[in-house]
This record gives sequence, structure tokens and C-alpha cells, in this order.
Amino acid sequence: MDSLFSPATATALTDLLTLKYDFLRYSLAGTVLIGMACGLLGCFIILRRLSLFGDALGHAVLPGVMVGYLLGGKQFTAIFVGALVAGLIAALLVAWIPRVSRHRPDTAIGVVFTGMFGLGVAIMSLNQAGSSGVTTFLFGRALGIGPVEVGWAAGALATVLLLVVLAYRQLQLLSFDPVQAMTMGLPVGALTAILMSVLTGTVIVSLPVVGAVLVVALLVIPGATAYLLVARFGPMLVVATMLGGASAVVGLACSHLFGWASGAAIVLAATGFFLIALAFTLLKGRFGQPARRAEVVGA
Repeated sequence: MDSLFSPATATALTDLLTLKYDFLRYSLAGTVLIGMACGLLGCFIILRRLSLFGDALGHAVLPGVMVGYLLGGKQFTAIFVGALVAGLIAALLVAWIPRVSRHRPDTAIGVVFTGMFGLGVAIMSLNQAGSSGVTTFLFGRALGIGPVEVGWAAGALATVLLLVVLAYRQLQLLSFDPVQAMTMGLPVGALTAILMSVLTGTVIVSLPVVGAVLVVALLVIPGATAYLLVARFGPMLVVATMLGGASAVVGLACSHLFGWASGAAIVLAATGFFLIALAFTLLKGRFGQPARRAEVVGA
């Protein structure tokens, strides 16, 4: 790693600040878009206690990634379709197993997603020539994305924003009191299915940036940080979105300047923001508390 004050680092910093190269512009745009989408969507994941689902989903799409890569090479569209099919199959199995057995959803998640991850590793081991290309989707390579990935990232953010705008109140109530939402006649099942579908798509689009192994961190940490700092639902969404974008910028800068793995750098930046927020709440003598339902509904 270059010294912080070395000429090479100074040159890299100048290139970054001026966005001298196309790959820097694509990387910055793609990571910020993904960071904002994951941060916004992560609020619902935290409030619905779906962090385990997001983590498992990132691993479950591996067989789809492998099949898409083998059939379409490095075409992101083929990989996206393969991963999407694998993610939806996994989600359906997780919903189906508790209905036909005595197992709880968390057990179903453990069985289905680890099994599918094992299948993906098995396929990868049978195709050593293609495994190196798939590594990008395991650990991310933000500095290597291009206009196609940026377009997918923009689509992911637009989809999440559209969902929040069209179903803000319904998702708000569903996140805090699904029983009351059902009592009020809201289509809880349909809303949950839509949320899971958007989550699946966002996870897949995030793979080139942070990878399957680390995607859950970008989904959870910005929302968890916002949860510490604010007590109302609306501001939580805004703060989490901003933190997701800021984590992407800081992480990308560290990756470019010091040669860190881009996905890991973004996750470390998000973790740093979380630790700062946690220290702030401790110094203030208060911990982030769940917003009271009356406040949330009226937010």
C-alpha cells in the first residue's frame, strides 16, 4: 500500500477528485446509486427483521450467476437473469417449506440458501476456467464496472424509489405492525412479495459492486446507522439513503487510493459511519430507540 503522502497517492487523489478517467466516473456513479438503493431498502429489511434473508439471498444466487456466466459469458444481462431466477426459486422454497413442515422460516432459510450456495460452488468447481470471472460477483469490483452496470444500478434505485413513493404508508405500517396492516385489509402478502422481489433485484444488481459475500452489509449497515440517529420513519429513510451513498464514495476513494478491494472498502466505510453514530449516541447518553408506532404512522 502506498504511503498516504507518496507522489503516487497524490496523483491518484488528483485523478479521483477530477474524475480524470472514464472508469472513475462509471465507478462513482454506479457505487453511489447502489449505495443509495441499498440504504433506502435496508430500512425495511431492518424493521421487518429480514437481515438474515438478505444475507442468505446474496449467497443463494450463486448457482444462477454461474449458469448465466456459462451461457452468456460476461454479459451482465445473462448473469442477472440467471441470478434472478435462482433468487426467486430460493425465496419460493423458503416460503413453501414452513407451510408443509414443522420447520420455522429461519430453518428454511438456513437449509435452502446454504444448499443453493453449495450448488453454486459445485458448479464453479466443475468449470475452473470460468470461476475466475465469477469471483467478481462474489467479492465485487466497483472500479471495473461500466455503463451497463451503471444503467442497472440506476434502474434499481428508480425501482426502490417508485415502490416507496407509491406504497409509503402501506410499507410503513407493514414494517411496524403487520398484524394491524392485515386487520385494516392491506394486501400484506402481495406487499411482502413485491418487497422481496425488489430486494432480490437490488441484491443481484449490487453483485458487481460489493459481491454476494458483502452485499448484506450495504443493505443493513446504513439503515442500522440511521436507526441510531433518528426516531421517525421518514427521516430514517432519508438518512439511510444518504449514508449508503456516502459509504460508496468513501469506500471507492479508499479503494482507488490505497488498492483495497472495492467491496470491502465500501463496507468498511459504512461500518465506520455506524461506529461514529454509535459513539455519538453513547456520548449523548441516549441509545437509538425504535420509534413509537403513533409517531411512525403520523410521520
